Amino acid sequence: GIWYNEYEIGATEHKLPLLYVLAPGWLMSERTTWHSALHANQKRLVTARDVYAAMLQLARWPDVSPTKSQPSLFDEQPRDRTCDQARIPSEFCACRRPIGYE
Repeated sequence: GIWYNEYEIGATEHKLPLLYVLAPGWLMSERTTWHSALHANQKRLVTARDVYAAMLQLARWPDVSPTKSQPSLFDEQPRDRTCDQARIPSEFCACRRPIGYE
């Protein structure tokens, strides 16, 4: 709601909303690389663009070849993916940056 920014946890939830994917077993059996990627991406930085690219792949079924320009949820994302790499504007980046103290 409108009060999400009142507390740090609300602002974080706004920047990192929950995404729950439930895929049919037959699909995961048929596309084992997708299953592996979805499992690996559980705790990695993914974006709405990745979700959109995955939906496009499903819409083109059975020709599910990925596009080179946009990664999808079905592609394993790097562990150290940054907001810049994911094309997330800095004001929406929820990644914690280390702060140096002297």
